[in-house]
Amino acid sequence: MAVETYSPEGVKSEEGQAGELVCVRPFPCMPLGFWPLSGVDAPEEAVRAASERFYRSLLCRVQTHHGDHVLLTPSRGGNAGGLIMLGRSDGVLNPGGVRFGSSEIYDVLDGYFSSVSGHGIATIEDALVVGQVIADDLDERVILFVKLPVGRTLGADMKSMIKTEIRVRRTARHVPARIIQVEDIPYTLNGKRVEVLVKKVGVRSILCDLD
Repeated sequence: MAVETYSPEGVKSEEGQAGELVCVRPFPCMPLGFWPLSGVDAPEEAVRAASERFYRSLLCRVQTHHGDHVLLTPSRGGNAGGLIMLGRSDGVLNPGGVRFGSSEIYDVLDGYFSSVSGHGIATIEDALVVGQVIADDLDERVILFVKLPVGRTLGADMKSMIKTEIRVRRTARHVPARIIQVEDIPYTLNGKRVEVLVKKVGVRSILCDLD
């Protein structure tokens, strides 16, 4: 397959520079859709994001991108080079190579820390979770932003409670490396959390998402 990497500005990446994986020529086995597909056991927002990426790719007709952040390595000994998968360029989290949707963390927060959870402790009004690229683009860590009720401050005890609950109900990979209190959580006009933009700008990610 003829693949290249592109920068966030839509410019072909230099050799050894990470970017968005793009197939620049049609290939015989074009997929019917991008994973995860509708009907499988996957977070709804992940299915919706995959469907939207596939639709945009179809509009392109020739060049398709799959939401992957990669690094093309130079040729060695005539082997034509290789490809290193660095993670996702959409809202899917991938710390330590373990992929999961942000909803898996939101579900824990809603079930234990929301005002309707029934626990009545450490209420979180809203939250947003993104991945932050680390280790020279070879890994990422989970960053959790939380909005608390007016007058409440995020302390060490509450951070510990959040991390413990996520670890118990999910896995150690789901546990945020940092939990940051914010005044508000950004949403799009159609009610989606602005995860990808925060991932790019708010945590200084260089991931790209070509349209």
